[in-house]
Amino acid sequence: MYICNVWEYLENVKNDFGDKVAFEDKERSITFADLCDKAKRIGNYISNILHGEINQSIAVYMPKGVDAVCCFFGIVYSGNYYTPLDYDSPIERLASICQVLQPAAIIYNAENKFFETNGYRILFEKCEAYQSDPLISPWKKVLDIDPLYVLFTSGSTGIPKGVYNQSQKCD
Repeated sequence: MYICNVWEYLENVKNDFGDKVAFEDKERSITFADLCDKAKRIGNYISNILHGEINQSIAVYMPKGVDAVCCFFGIVYSGNYYTPLDYDSPIERLASICQVLQPAAIIYNAENKFFETNGYRILFEKCEAYQSDPLISPWKKVLDIDPLYVLFTSGSTGIPKGVYNQSQKCD
């Protein structure tokens, strides 16, 4: 089977190796089955918040780890693209990135410092626990030219610049 995109890959790996560790950080690990389940709940929450809109930027402002990875996949499942914000960056830099990015939403956890930005504010703990009907495949509307994620460089001018990677979809 030829796999063309990240969500197909995750679904196939979950089916073949669901009980295997997908990711671990210093505190805990998560299996492929649990990662897929959490990502779908997060994706469904995001999709509901954005009223089904796709191709929106969603910033993730959380420490690197299992929860952040769940958010990345959840955002992909929602049909949107993610931008990780460096948790250790100064607030001024993060605000500058958000000014350039104009995220539709920002996911953060209850423990982190927070700064003002436009868009929805999504508390990770709330979307992680979200229970509703199964996700209705918004990612199937995503094209291969749409972004998967945007990473920001320091920018030689001092203004952060975003560099994106496209999703990989084929029909």
